[in-house]
Amino acid sequence: MDNDNRFDWISPRPLLILFLTSVVAALVWHFTLGYRLDRPLHDAISVAKPRLAWQHAGVVAVDDGVPLQVGRTQMLPLFSRATETLVAAGASGVFLDARVPLTVDSRLPFAECIESSGRVRWSQPRCTANSGTCGLMSSRAGRRGPLSMDSEAFERFYYAPPHIDTDPPRYWALFGRSVSADRAADHVGRDELVVPDDPGLRDGVSRWLSHDPDHAINRLVAAIDPDVGRQSEEEALTQASEPCEVSGQGKVACSRVRQGPFVADFSFLTGDDRSLIPLSTLAQCDTGLSPSQRSRIEGKVFILQASSPLEPIDFHNTPMTTAFNGDAKLTAGPQFLADAIETRLYQDHPRLLQDWAAMGVYLIGLLLALLVLYRFSIRLAFLVPPLIAGVLFAIGYFSFPALLLPIVGPTLAAALLVGLVVVFQRNRSMREARIVSGYLPSKVRDVVLREGVSNMSFSQKTACAVLISDIAGYTRFTSLVQNPEIVFREINRYLDAVTQQVQSDCEAWLEGYTGDEVCFYWPEKYDADARYNALRAALVLNRLQKEYFQSMGDREYALEDEQVQAHIKSGMRAGIGLAFGDLTMGNIGPEKGIKKFGILGDPLNLSSRLEGLTRKFSSDIIASHQFINAAAKLDIATRRLACVKVKGRSEAETIYALGERQDERFNPERVAKWEAWLAAIEQSGEWVSPEPGMGYEADVETIQSWLERGLLRPEEGVWYLDEK
Repeated sequence: MDNDNRFDWISPRPLLILFLTSVVAALVWHFTLGYRLDRPLHDAISVAKPRLAWQHAGVVAVDDGVPLQVGRTQMLPLFSRATETLVAAGASGVFLDARVPLTVDSRLPFAECIESSGRVRWSQPRCTANSGTCGLMSSRAGRRGPLSMDSEAFERFYYAPPHIDTDPPRYWALFGRSVSADRAADHVGRDELVVPDDPGLRDGVSRWLSHDPDHAINRLVAAIDPDVGRQSEEEALTQASEPCEVSGQGKVACSRVRQGPFVADFSFLTGDDRSLIPLSTLAQCDTGLSPSQRSRIEGKVFILQASSPLEPIDFHNTPMTTAFNGDAKLTAGPQFLADAIETRLYQDHPRLLQDWAAMGVYLIGLLLALLVLYRFSIRLAFLVPPLIAGVLFAIGYFSFPALLLPIVGPTLAAALLVGLVVVFQRNRSMREARIVSGYLPSKVRDVVLREGVSNMSFSQKTACAVLISDIAGYTRFTSLVQNPEIVFREINRYLDAVTQQVQSDCEAWLEGYTGDEVCFYWPEKYDADARYNALRAALVLNRLQKEYFQSMGDREYALEDEQVQAHIKSGMRAGIGLAFGDLTMGNIGPEKGIKKFGILGDPLNLSSRLEGLTRKFSSDIIASHQFINAAAKLDIATRRLACVKVKGRSEAETIYALGERQDERFNPERVAKWEAWLAAIEQSGEWVSPEPGMGYEADVETIQSWLERGLLRPEEGVWYLDEK
């Protein structure tokens, strides 16, 4: 084997430096990203051994035996009846997984139980005659509380945090006067799901259970095994996968749930499988359970599901949705809770390594890569990273409980070491700034070269001014010309004519082009005069666009075609939208694909909507209210157009037309008439004829159209737009 394929001739010192560099990189990776990129692989490991049986838990769901005409509130007594049946049969605990309001109308007809014939026994409200009219009085179930039950059943009953609409809470509306408010509050068990304390986790996948003793899961676990269910936070954290963040509580111990496949078929405790119990069976008026059924209930805990299994509510993503070998279905919340109870009792949740053990895995991988590099060939060294990934995945896949080792981190650390050695020996290093300079706009390139590529690799949030401009009538122009060469030549002429000066004179950052649309932005982090520069850019761009459209009419193809000539003069114009707010700047693109440095956020969407509104109003430039003070300092004329809530946005925005003082559209008298007319409509919500000589015919037509479509909410003074 020749020296080109061996590294045993490398001096130890640079090799040691590169090895230590890789160790530092591994430390930084683990303590910043942790297991974030391992989650799809960990999910694949977690679903390799699904839970196929509920030994300690069961789920009671609404079935076809409960008629459709029974509403959710009306069926509360059925859950009360089912609880009494379960507790009488020896159930250790029952949890109602539904957030019930404490303002239940006691005059409702309630379903008390299910007759043997399958009919519902109703508790009907009473009617008392008063002056010839019937006044509804509380039904029997309403008077005693739709969730009232005997004291033995209530002691083992828990329910999700109710919707509290009064102060003090009206617990008696659910449980009757015999249950005190303190006693009712003590039976509330939190049912929220938790996620790890990781700001980078945004996939919405529910995998974790809380070890908080007040959580419904742990209350039910304590009913079976008090030692497990009432563990302290410190004790639970020693057995947990990771800390989790709970709103209002801070960090709590949590661990992954070992889940099973979703179940939709009903069967009444036929064995130790994951079957569902029909509510109608347990809510019979004359319940008679067989000894075998009672034996399968005794000692278990049950979750009451206030919906049918296939009803599309209270569903959560499972690990199956990100695992390449997993089922992509959803699982119902009550089934997740049942799996969580089994996981807590068996302590068979997938486990992460402690940090010191994880760093040992990194070190072993790096030592293996170093050994192969030093003693064997380059080709073999490139096989080390995938070998490390395969071995670590296999250990987790075949272990039980599943051991979730770091996989991506050690693999990349080994790959980094191999790459550093190869680059060092082959002298193939090149400056990242040289690569970046050929692909990024000048402003972005300057920042990357100044701060470094590594500092720009992750997103950063900053306030930005955004300008979007689009040509109205360009699609019609392309259909009239019907010459691809002319179409592309004109769009390139347009971009060359309008973008260069805006970037050079107005400090604009170019986001990019989409056909004839152009987008610029000014991040305040790098431009303290962002708003002023954006306003100056809008005026410059508007002037350049008008000059460009005027020059188009002198082109040879336009002079030869009257239809094209007419469209250029009357049908082509450009609108400009200006918005301001927080944007995220960073690399956009796949992990191993082509990336683009750009921006994402609400102002981008708003500026596009405002640009579209220039077609509705007689204005070339429309801006959000954040530019008004800057416009006044620059002596730019403004005219309020409306306070609108554009589609796809939750907040209303006051928008303004901008332009030069000498523009007749900003004549002070006309603007004052417009303001008075618009204010009269917004305050009354009714049409008011404009004063003669006011002008703004297109604007008046737009306001009239919006008013006729009922888009105005006078009490707010806001137009709720329903179009993009």
